[in-house]
Amino acid sequence: VGPDREEIDRLIERSARLLRNGDVAPARLLLERASSGGDGRALFSLAETYDPVALRQLNVLGLRGDAARARTYYERAASAG
Repeated sequence: VGPDREEIDRLIERSARLLRNGDVAPARLLLERASSGGDGRALFSLAETYDPVALRQLNVLGLRGDAARARTYYERAASAG
């Protein structure tokens, strides 16, 4: 059983703050929890943490993207709606 809607919203908001500060690893953990129930928004945000283009836009240094993993999460997000 995944988190309820309210918890998902909190997790996504906290992860967004972390990402703005370049803290990708803890943001991923929050998004993994938020997406555990199949939430499309959380899956999309999680995909962005692996997307090389999105990481460059966030000015994340020292962390490589994983385009294949990003694509998998983007596909899951699209399926979830």
